[in-house]
Amino acid sequence: MTSSKLQFKIGKMKSINKAILFQLSKDLRALSKTGGAQFDRELMLTKVKIAKVVNDDKMIDLLEILVVDCEVLHSKLRQLLCKSDDESIVKLVRELIYVSSYVNIKEYKKLVSLLAHKYGKEFYEYALNHPDNPDIIHKCNDTNVDSLVEKYLQEICDCYQIDLRNEKQGSSTSDDKKADSTTENQDDLDDLRRRFNSLRK
Repeated sequence: MTSSKLQFKIGKMKSINKAILFQLSKDLRALSKTGGAQFDRELMLTKVKIAKVVNDDKMIDLLEILVVDCEVLHSKLRQLLCKSDDESIVKLVRELIYVSSYVNIKEYKKLVSLLAHKYGKEFYEYALNHPDNPDIIHKCNDTNVDSLVEKYLQEICDCYQIDLRNEKQGSSTSDDKKADSTTENQDDLDDLRRRFNSLRK
């Protein structure tokens, strides 16, 4: 049940982000034709939108890990009930508890509550404050969002051949042609997703 809810959330977030990215490509193309204070203001707003995409992508990464963790936990349910001190299970439970501070999904919260009840308050509080999986810590950490925003922005411009600051001479014609293909070619969005995935590793 928990895995299916996580997968549903992942699918929904991916669909929303895809729509946002498509709109961002159009917004950036329009922005490249402006200048001065308007350019600065609109660029700042665009970066705010990109930051949301970055944070959502990091959450998707985290949820995808949790789907696997929940399925592994389910496969070890008998061991969990009979031998809850198994090291591999304890490590998995600690990870699930730690991430509960970052994931607001009712079914997941309920699972963590059951695990907390089984292992006790002291175990629960320790798990919340002492993560031991570097990858999970990285996914939950938001310290690199600003740098990722700049990289995402550059990747969007590169993918759609947008000369944001008009640094290339005679680029307007190619921009117009690319604008037409943007509407038709959804493959660019898939290419962007692959680029973004590489940036977050």
